[in-house]
Amino acid sequence: MVEKTVELLRGKGLKATGSIEDGDPKSKILEVARDLRADLIVLGSHGRKGLEHFLMGSVSEAVAQHAHCSVEIVRILGKH
Repeated sequence: MVEKTVELLRGKGLKATGSIEDGDPKSKILEVARDLRADLIVLGSHGRKGLEHFLMGSVSEAVAQHAHCSVEIVRILGKH
């Protein structure tokens, strides 16, 4: 899925890089974006609320607060 998305974006004339990393998602996303000198980070959000949000935290929220570049958060629709 990552490679297909990168190919799609490149086909539209955008410079895109995809990777699959191990580690804490919040830290890894920020680290890789910084290392790549990214202009934009695009993340999905499940829209969790209440206790689930408190217990799980929000990767997209943390990344948006600490990123050195712009962050686009796309809400993932579906059953929860």
